[in-house]
Amino acid sequence: MTKSESTVGSGEPDKPKSYFLPALLFLLVFTTGCEAPQPPSASMPRNLVIIGIDTVRADVFYSELIDDALSLRLDGAQQYLNASSVAPWTVPAVASILTGLYPVQHNAGQFQHQPANLDVELPSSLEESAQTLADMLNEHQFRTGAFSAHYWFTAKFGLAQGFEQLHSLKGWEKVTEKFYQWLDVPEQTPQRFFAYLHLMEAHDWHQEKRDARKLRLASVDPPTRALLLEDAQKAACINENSNVCLSNQVYNLAVREVRVAIADVLQKLEDRDVLKDTLVLVYSDHGEEFWEHREEHQQQVDPRGIYGYGHGQSLFQELLHVPLLLWHPKISGAARQDLVSLVDVLPSVLSWLGVPQPDTPLPGTPLPAGTDPVRSHEDPRTVYASGIAYGPEAIATREGQFKSIMRYPGEGFEYYDLSRDPDEKYPLKSNNLTMRFDVLTGDYIDMTIQSLVSSPELDAQTLEHLKSIGYLQGVEEQSEREAENVALQQADDSANKPDSEDSPES
Repeated sequence: MTKSESTVGSGEPDKPKSYFLPALLFLLVFTTGCEAPQPPSASMPRNLVIIGIDTVRADVFYSELIDDALSLRLDGAQQYLNASSVAPWTVPAVASILTGLYPVQHNAGQFQHQPANLDVELPSSLEESAQTLADMLNEHQFRTGAFSAHYWFTAKFGLAQGFEQLHSLKGWEKVTEKFYQWLDVPEQTPQRFFAYLHLMEAHDWHQEKRDARKLRLASVDPPTRALLLEDAQKAACINENSNVCLSNQVYNLAVREVRVAIADVLQKLEDRDVLKDTLVLVYSDHGEEFWEHREEHQQQVDPRGIYGYGHGQSLFQELLHVPLLLWHPKISGAARQDLVSLVDVLPSVLSWLGVPQPDTPLPGTPLPAGTDPVRSHEDPRTVYASGIAYGPEAIATREGQFKSIMRYPGEGFEYYDLSRDPDEKYPLKSNNLTMRFDVLTGDYIDMTIQSLVSSPELDAQTLEHLKSIGYLQGVEEQSEREAENVALQQADDSANKPDSEDSPES
């Protein structure tokens, strides 16, 4: 049973509705045994802190133009510079972090209708039968708490499942302050702990109204402002005064703010003499597009009429290439180029914490660390992503540097060589790639089964909070009897969309 404390508002939803989703999946129940937990060995961390930094793309996070307090700590981190998300938006990606399963296995973030449209339809929630990382660590007497600025946690979509406490607050300072208070509560018996933090600055700041974004940039010193513009995407800033370019600069500023927050957490853990016993892992659930693929998107279906901006609408690298890094108190830092996935996180942290793996096999593999060898080119890793929120479903399959994107309906494939075409501008034609990725994509599809899943009914306050950050713009509050009816309404002229007069040529 999760205890909930909220300063942004949450309510008890009505009974969830159930519907039958095609191409869905495993009903998994994990077991970890009933024996008493063993204390960690001297080489194992006692505690775990996971920091989710929403909507942060890897190239901006690792920008060489950033020099801050976190920069001083990166040499001590395992930096996975080739990490891939499993989905282009939050619910399925975070569910994969917490279950170790791909989106087609854990059921969260799916839609009844195609093409998907998160503006007008609630996604499915994580099934109660799925066991989360918090569930597993609870069984081994870890103290568990979630501290989140994202409303998907309080909206009962299953992301808070297993946590003993859920604290929902706005802004990283309040999120971390509540975490520090929780950390400082004296315990009669010292416990190991697992804390999950989710920060939203990189998701929220560039979606504010234009005047608010201009005010944020006006408060920045001129040298930093110049760096923000230098880091902006060329496609967004052909016209430096355009709305999209303004948003891109504010986004870059927000990513720098998130780095400040991470450095603060590390420092506060060190001040409490806890960092030396704690595994700290940082990841982003997905990235953000700023018109890098505007022309390609105009050939696809986007029910919002936004082409190549935001997230949830594609499986290009701007959305899938994400930061993933960790500080292990017993392993020296390394910058690694291994292809890794967010599904690797759960089995890795269980291993490092000395907690047994689930009996049911997981799709991920342990993250390499320190001086572990890099995977051979003759045996490349395969990773997957799916879960479109705006448009027809798609599946991205990557084997080494080669990548395919299969789009429904019609199951059309695109193939890319990321070593030669990292911007995914020039699709390849190759019979060998066609045959190979037909098999690999089929392997991913074979992970799915049809399953009965549910999505919760949202109270009016939670719905308004989600609308305020760009989601569910056309969903009205539903009564239990009307749970299957979804009303369409005109989307607000909110800053999560480019101004209509903006164009790369303007």
